[in-house]
Amino acid sequence: MSGWRLDPEGVRVVLEQTGAQARGLSRSLTGRGGVLADGGASIVDGVRSGGWVTAAVPAAVQAALEAQARQVAAILDRAAAGQVGVLNAALTYQEGNLEMAGVFQRAAADAAFSGDLSFFERYGVV
Repeated sequence: MSGWRLDPEGVRVVLEQTGAQARGLSRSLTGRGGVLADGGASIVDGVRSGGWVTAAVPAAVQAALEAQARQVAAILDRAAAGQVGVLNAALTYQEGNLEMAGVFQRAAADAAFSGDLSFFERYGVV
């Protein structure tokens, strides 16, 4: 690729759609009635009712739910990093600051792979 070519309206639409999908995922997993809303307690309580037959299962289910909750948080963090990075890259590009646009683009890509949002936190854009 030899240069940038942006459609600001297209960028806005994609960011809005991405944000809506991320919020929907968050609500369905952690919001009221979501699978992880109560930390999985309702699922674990149901398994506990099996008595000695299922005695070892609640701890395993709880551990699996906790691991998945961390994964969901990481996915949502990465989606947020991508949105912030793309938005800031597009804004700085529109202002004619191509160097800073590239910095934001690289930071967004790095955060998408690592989940490390420190760049955005450091510069107050998260």
